[in-house]
Amino acid sequence: MKESVPVGKRSSAIDLIRGIAIWMVFLNHLGQAFDVPFEITRFGQMGCQMFFVVSGFTCCYSFNKSKSTMDFYRKRMKSLLPGFYTVLTLVVLANVVCVRFFGRFLVLDNIGVVSVLCNALLVHGLLPFCNNNVFPGGWFVGTIVILYLLHPIMESLYRKTEKHWLVTLGVTSTMLVATECVNYLMSGTWVVTNNSFVYFLFTNQIGCYLLGMHMNKQMQRYKNLNKGVFLVGFVASLGLALWMFYGGFALSFVVAPFMVGLATCFMYLLLHDVDIKGKLAAGICHSGKDSFNIYATHWYAAWKFSRTGMRLLGRMGIDNMGVCFFAMLVPCVILALISAWLLNVVMERERKLLRI
Repeated sequence: MKESVPVGKRSSAIDLIRGIAIWMVFLNHLGQAFDVPFEITRFGQMGCQMFFVVSGFTCCYSFNKSKSTMDFYRKRMKSLLPGFYTVLTLVVLANVVCVRFFGRFLVLDNIGVVSVLCNALLVHGLLPFCNNNVFPGGWFVGTIVILYLLHPIMESLYRKTEKHWLVTLGVTSTMLVATECVNYLMSGTWVVTNNSFVYFLFTNQIGCYLLGMHMNKQMQRYKNLNKGVFLVGFVASLGLALWMFYGGFALSFVVAPFMVGLATCFMYLLLHDVDIKGKLAAGICHSGKDSFNIYATHWYAAWKFSRTGMRLLGRMGIDNMGVCFFAMLVPCVILALISAWLLNVVMERERKLLRI
């Protein structure tokens, strides 16, 4: 593998962005249990695009430090699969127990042997019927694995030209057109929606990943630009994303995620050399470091525990959804953090047992 000159270096801004992203996703999922705040919190789903940008950015470093392509794959899978397989096993076992003793599924009601097998083999990102129906939020894992596999190809495209922006815009534009066409063939409409196969697998996920790669390749050049340029870019791209997302435009799930990806790039360029201080910022950074564990386990707090709490509040005469949402917010956040910590403990024991 040809070594390229390393550019920039990771700062706490990466963990801060990941921390913001994971709590955006959490608030979006928590909002799904309530009616009133849902419209406010649903933009949080765009936190996934922030993760894809960061993944593209950091994977460039991982690829350059790897001895070979297979070494890169090994490191990427080692960072992802222990947590994925642990939660996948726990979810399947919990559903089996709940069906056996309570006659109902704990998480989802459409888990089958084929779907579980496809998730275990990591091909669920290519199959609509099992892409998100075993591991809650498992579409992200299926998609990021595909991007990991494609990373060496995308690296070779960038290395063939110094005009990296041509690669970024060219590949992204091609994928957006292709996904629109696939969506039309599958659904008979040009409108891409959330929770669709096209949205999960392609729409802007590849584009945002490429934005992260592009930023990595051009960091030395971008470092010399004025911070005011980054601030204007951040406000403009985030504003366009909000306008598209809440405006109900037909292409909102095509354009808005890409704009969030751009905003994430500008955010990093604003913060990469800043000494991030304060307890709140430190807490968000810590969440960023533990973001996958939070993502893998937060669904119980966001979707199950929150609704249980809502029913209890209802029995107490509190039936306003907004009040219920804010009453359950802190307990759900605490439970999500505890669940992530427990997963980390289990994974540490697994690593010692397997000596990895």
